[in-house]
Amino acid sequence: MDEGNLTNSNVIIVIPSRLNSSRLPNKALLRIDGKPLIQRVVEIAKGVRGIDEVVVATDSHEIAEVGKSSGAEIIITTSKPRNGTERLIEVMKKKKANYYINLQGDEPLIDCIEIEEALNILINTNNEIVTICRPISLKEAQDPSRVKVIISDKNKAIYFSRAIVPHNTKTLLEHSGVYLFKKNILSKIESLKPTKLENIESLEQLRWLEAGLSIHISLSKRNSISIDTPKDIIEAERILKIKKIKTIVLDVDGVLTNGRILYGNNGEEYKEFSTQDGSAIKRLQNQGYMFAILSGKDSKALRRRASDLNINNIILGVKDKSIGIKSIQKNMNIEKDQCAYVGDDIDDIYAMKSCGWNFAVKNAREEVKHYANEIINRSGGEGAIAELESILNKINGVKNL
Repeated sequence: MDEGNLTNSNVIIVIPSRLNSSRLPNKALLRIDGKPLIQRVVEIAKGVRGIDEVVVATDSHEIAEVGKSSGAEIIITTSKPRNGTERLIEVMKKKKANYYINLQGDEPLIDCIEIEEALNILINTNNEIVTICRPISLKEAQDPSRVKVIISDKNKAIYFSRAIVPHNTKTLLEHSGVYLFKKNILSKIESLKPTKLENIESLEQLRWLEAGLSIHISLSKRNSISIDTPKDIIEAERILKIKKIKTIVLDVDGVLTNGRILYGNNGEEYKEFSTQDGSAIKRLQNQGYMFAILSGKDSKALRRRASDLNINNIILGVKDKSIGIKSIQKNMNIEKDQCAYVGDDIDDIYAMKSCGWNFAVKNAREEVKHYANEIINRSGGEGAIAELESILNKINGVKNL
């Protein structure tokens, strides 16, 4: 982003929010990983570079109270606005700026960088409306609460829909609840009347397209989710918790190996490790993740594997993994919610109790799967950590190699 061009641009982020959401009542005040939804969105807005003010526009005094305590300015709007843009237009008449950003109050995972990239496009091009979209899978696209968008080769929006569009494509794009406007275009939008398509899809931006307005799409690879259903809250909390992870603690037998132990003619012990897992660990280390090994057994093969993977934090031959995991956390100076554990057997549950997020491999005991937050679809020693890498990459917006 050309940060210099954003200086003195007079940009206001407006967060429209109402209490009586039709799909999820009181959602602005629902707690997501310990914080009200509206507070999370305000905190994101205040982290965006080049912004002069953050305003919560609402007709609810309860939302206003949380927004104010989170550091936003509050404008109490009338109950007339039918959508977020109409609420923003009320703000525009009280707050003058060159650029306005409509950041929906149900976007607790959007990245500041995404907004900055879109703002850079708005300020430094002739585009008058910019919004954000990202790739999603066919399974994700089947949810009508996730709005899909068709774009042209020049990144202009052609159509938005709750249905899966376009038909028979491998590339599906989801629209994010963020709009960026130059001030003059908002006066034109205010004069537009609702349209049939807008009412059918319940999407206000179709009114703009039907009026011949151009909407530029800023493409993002970062993972996000809008909060429209109780299921969305569960997924948002999952993403937020996984984003906190700094250290991944691995069991060995049944996780880094298939759990089988082979003995040579002279009693020497052999273990098989996955080369895919080794490569995945090294790539994750390059991203900044730290690794530790916690095992109830000790062997030369295990120590050799840890050395090959440059994993220095290892505790082997431990009888009580609840003590072992706390020792690792103390040595690495990490908190519980920064630590993830990958296990397969009963004794791993004692370590999991001291971690913020836990994974069980496919071949894990049922008791372990029941306790874990998430189950990896591959078995230990067969690329389970490689699959974990894919999970982390999707959440962090990192492209798999």
